Amino acid sequence: MKKETPGILDKVISFVSPEWGLQRRYYKERLEFSYDAARHIPAHKTIATSHATAASESFQNQRDRIKMMWEARNLVQNYSFFKSILLKEAMYVCGSMRYQAQTGDPAINQAYEEYWRNWEKRCDITGRYPFRHLVQLAHMGMRRDGDAAFVLVTQGPDVKLQAIEADRLGNPSEFNRPVKEENYIGGITINDYGQPLSYKVFKRTLHGQYKDPRDIPASNFIHYIDPMRVDQYRDITAFETAIPHAKDVYELYKMEKLAVKWGSSHAGVITKNDHGPDMVIQITWCYG
Repeated sequence: MKKETPGILDKVISFVSPEWGLQRRYYKERLEFSYDAARHIPAHKTIATSHATAASESFQNQRDRIKMMWEARNLVQNYSFFKSILLKEAMYVCGSMRYQAQTGDPAINQAYEEYWRNWEKRCDITGRYPFRHLVQLAHMGMRRDGDAAFVLVTQGPDVKLQAIEADRLGNPSEFNRPVKEENYIGGITINDYGQPLSYKVFKRTLHGQYKDPRDIPASNFIHYIDPMRVDQYRDITAFETAIPHAKDVYELYKMEKLAVKWGSSHAGVITKNDHGPDMVIQITWCYG
């Protein structure tokens, strides 16, 4: 860091009273920053505060997480670029996934792998998806919404997987209500050590309402999350930094298409009547 040269006022104060000059220098240094990134530069807007960034699960961050989840879902539904990203990543990450037993005994390995091949065809509690497809859907949901989950459900001798999307973990309609309990974070109840104890899963109706919550023990819950911070329990969408720019590009793209459509449906015919100084130019518009 460049050493600051004392100004004329500092020199005068130090000459009159070295003690005052030393105190002035001390308090001025407390206002300075060692890192340029922490300095206040008029051309750079400072928006980072400890209130917004200190706690990864603050009320403000929980509110923003849910808002960005809706925005990311909207972009995936209406912007083919985002949809393609999710499909391609899920294919490359989960497309070749398979179970390989490594017990050291070939006979046992074969028995385990045979059981797995039979189980993964019927693992979905709804009976619709094989295991690989379930994991691909969960991976896309994790990237799009921030996280995804599975509930382990026992049905007779089998263990089934119930897929849970991010908005069903906790009630997103309650994000505008200040959380009074420090051990409840976005549907997750934790103990004093930060260990998850239970997960509150809601039923989502066809009208988008959340009701009939169930507390699932942590031992029966698989939380699929890729957090950026160690004390983060609910992650945010992987598109969080791209959402504002993607919305601008999407809106500009739609406007440009409208402009091209308007231009292609209108044609102007220019005619001229030459009467010397009284020349008249007439433009006739033809609509397609």
